[in-house]
Amino acid sequence: MTASNNNINISISVRNLTEFCCRCGSIDSYGDSLRDPDILSEGQRAHKKFQKEQSDEYESEVSLKLISEIKLTKKISFQNSTLESVTYTIEGRADGIHKDSSTSVYTVDEIKSTYKNVDSFVSPSPTHLAQAKCYAYIYACQHDLKKISVRMVYIQLGSKKIKYFGEIYTKKEITDWFNSLILSYHTFCLLQLEHIQKRDIFLKDLNFPFDYREGQKKLMGDIYISILRRKRLYLEAATGSGKTIANIFPGIKALSEGKISRIFYITAKNITRTVALDTVKLLCDSASPLRTLILTAREKICLLKQDKISDEVNCNQDSCPYARGHFDRVNTALQEILSHENIISNDVLLFYARKYEVCPYSLSRDIAYFCDIIICDYNYVFAPDVYLSGFFGADRQNSPDIYDDIYRYLHHGSKSDDETDETKENENSTYLILTDEAHNLVSRARSMYSASLSYTYLFEIKEFFTSLSDSLIVNNNIKKGYKNVHRLLNHCRANIKTIYNTLTAIREESSFNFHNTYRLTAEDEEFLFSTVSMLLNNLEKFLLQKKCRDFLKEKSDKSTFSDFYFLIRFLNDIYENENDNYINYISISEDGDNILTLDCMEPKELIEEKLQKSRACIFFSATLRPVNYFKEQLAGRENDYCIYSPSPFDKKRRLTLVATDVSTLYSRRNSAEYEKLSDYLFTFMYSRPGNYMFFFPSYKFLGEIAEILSEKIRKTSSTIHPTLIIQSRQMSEEDKEAFLEEFKSNPKDSFKVGLCVLGGVFSEGIDLQGEALIGVAVLGTGLPMVCSENEIYKYYFDKAHKSGFDYAYTYPGMNKVTQAGGRLIRTAEDCGVILLLDERFTKNSYRQLFPGEWQPVVPVNRSTISDKLNEFWTKL
Repeated sequence: MTASNNNINISISVRNLTEFCCRCGSIDSYGDSLRDPDILSEGQRAHKKFQKEQSDEYESEVSLKLISEIKLTKKISFQNSTLESVTYTIEGRADGIHKDSSTSVYTVDEIKSTYKNVDSFVSPSPTHLAQAKCYAYIYACQHDLKKISVRMVYIQLGSKKIKYFGEIYTKKEITDWFNSLILSYHTFCLLQLEHIQKRDIFLKDLNFPFDYREGQKKLMGDIYISILRRKRLYLEAATGSGKTIANIFPGIKALSEGKISRIFYITAKNITRTVALDTVKLLCDSASPLRTLILTAREKICLLKQDKISDEVNCNQDSCPYARGHFDRVNTALQEILSHENIISNDVLLFYARKYEVCPYSLSRDIAYFCDIIICDYNYVFAPDVYLSGFFGADRQNSPDIYDDIYRYLHHGSKSDDETDETKENENSTYLILTDEAHNLVSRARSMYSASLSYTYLFEIKEFFTSLSDSLIVNNNIKKGYKNVHRLLNHCRANIKTIYNTLTAIREESSFNFHNTYRLTAEDEEFLFSTVSMLLNNLEKFLLQKKCRDFLKEKSDKSTFSDFYFLIRFLNDIYENENDNYINYISISEDGDNILTLDCMEPKELIEEKLQKSRACIFFSATLRPVNYFKEQLAGRENDYCIYSPSPFDKKRRLTLVATDVSTLYSRRNSAEYEKLSDYLFTFMYSRPGNYMFFFPSYKFLGEIAEILSEKIRKTSSTIHPTLIIQSRQMSEEDKEAFLEEFKSNPKDSFKVGLCVLGGVFSEGIDLQGEALIGVAVLGTGLPMVCSENEIYKYYFDKAHKSGFDYAYTYPGMNKVTQAGGRLIRTAEDCGVILLLDERFTKNSYRQLFPGEWQPVVPVNRSTISDKLNEFWTKL
């Protein structure tokens, strides 16, 4: 890209220009998502065949380029540059151009293939037509033509029927149309340019608004250096070190200096997304020009669910008024939001979505292209079926991201003193990814890149397709006009039956190292997934037939069909993209179901693909031990950084006790052991009445102890009695808030004990300060249950000459333990006790995984614990 001080060059493809400015119609969760490779290749073959059949005067795949400059009516200043005009470079490739010898009129073809019945088309798609007109305008300008013809060519795949739509435009007509198009796009460019101008002026003088905690300034310096040097940083920062703001503030400064173009703050939990947004607000009040967006899952922001109109999310015009005509109105909504809002929360999205009757989820994805900070779940960066493809996909360069070109204009050729040629190896990667609670990403990524299919579900779907097919047969004749529907249904049903029979044969003939687990051979996989691919192709064809979709709507079976389609597509995608880090097997679940699983053992290569789009990534958590394990699993490179940031708080205000005479091992779970554990908990909470949380390895374990503890409390002679608040299996968001509120209200006068499950919603991310929580007990080492899946993890890493037991059990378990213990000390004024109830905690293999701030660890037994607790509380 070329740039001068007074001109910026914005590049965009013809397709993206027209799809952004001329989009119209409704959201279709079927048609918008159909992308089977066989269908795409069939369409390409149809295109080439059509092109070859044209006359000798026909020219195929014609590359076209246009440069259009628009003078600004108001100058915009950036640093030492004053912008006076914007140049748009528009490029694309026309499917075909030919000259009619008899009339000397040139015609530009735009060819589209479809499985829909082209006889039903009464006019071309406005977006398709705009694309053709754009090519026609460029060609007319290049050849100084007074008029030019545009022809839309629709080819029906399968039948090979062709339908044409054509029109001739004068030079003035098509010029006026194009000027209107580019001015529409220019409006959004101006909004973004003005926003960045205001943002950079504001951020230039932004200072850290608080006194630094001990070590916090150094921590921010380390993060800033990692950004400059294009590194991935693996950071264990103790609870209370201010790691959220310590990550966001250097990111914002790097943004203002042009080191990065955008910040993605990603995390696994809603509560930490809220904390991130609150931190941005602390640094930059709501009036500041730093545009920040929270991306929320479709299910949680759906207006039909918000208004209790429907329990299901169905993004189709037949089911949702916000999907119906969404694209007719979305750019108007987008323009108003960008003109008036900078902190774009769910409430803001819902307000504008209602006002303009558009889908809030789809609107949020458009807004993301215009934001400085995007706060979202891990899925939006890493998940293969959810991620923001315009930012992290292979088609990033073809996304309508005005921001990228503006960034390159403002910082073209800049190179900081801390950068070397080696660290500038990927200059197109300009994002900063801040990964909060990064210890969760390993298991989440494994899950994202794994897929499964159960026999029970497959059998139910087979019966479902049979019932659909049978419903079309009346007196041994196919219902009039529905022969194609019946044919496709039977194709799908036959494919499903083949898959079911194949899985059954594999289960009966194969064996693996583990009970009730059957590994697929390469031959098994090849045969099985060739059928899966055929099924996907037939499902795609079915969904593209309007009569087929109408039939499903009539039968009220649209959601069942679409759920199955998306599952099969995901299964096929995982198989086509898997590598040597997968083990594919069939296992028998506890309820006797058979499950086909494509299981990702190590996600590092798949994570690496997404991280290639970033300049730097900070993986941070209070529990990132052993750090080399996380660095290995999360795509760390040899020269990337690992840092431990210690707690800034006084160690004397925390006591860590380990019981040496109790165990939570499954083989030791009996009434006598439960009684001993209950004695510990009773002594613990009565050493100083206040608020406590006890974390158990399972709900069943929790129930056993709760019953004994309640009886002990009932029989005690003490005049004060704690209230036991028990986590249940099914808790709504309101239930969870009410649970936590019990600890926050009047904590000084409170004596409440929360009984929770280790690894559950209350063991991570919650912030109970001061008297709201003075003690945490953790029962057990948190090791995952022994099951086929975990045994396969162990097997895989043992074969790789690594510690399979640690990778599959110890590390995930101890992360749960340290997260639960991290709920205790949140500020410099907090004090309290962590009690670890399991003799295994005395072993070095577990002790070395304790956070540094837990030291020294004091061993106790039932005879000494009371004295140790009294000594600690007395000294305070």
